[in-house]
Amino acid sequence: LKHASNYSPMNAKKAQIITTEKLAALKAELEALPERKQQTKRTIVDEMSDEIAAAVDRGYTYAQIADMLRTKGVKIAAGTLQRYMRQAGVIQRKGRK
Repeated sequence: LKHASNYSPMNAKKAQIITTEKLAALKAELEALPERKQQTKRTIVDEMSDEIAAAVDRGYTYAQIADMLRTKGVKIAAGTLQRYMRQAGVIQRKGRK
């Protein structure tokens, strides 16, 4: 156990002090940062739904399209891709009108 008698100002961490100018420069740098909008898998599919549907119409499977998307950094399963397309109203479930 540490006792209060072991406390020494030399052991305490010193507060970091920066100049007003440096603080202003840091604030300006943060304010200048561009917006960083990350897309979800659903928004990616929504934004590409016409192109995905066109690829399916040309004979590609959802598995093939999902594989292509994965090579470009979009990790999505074929079933998820198909479900998102169905939920977006681009395709209908088989056997339903």
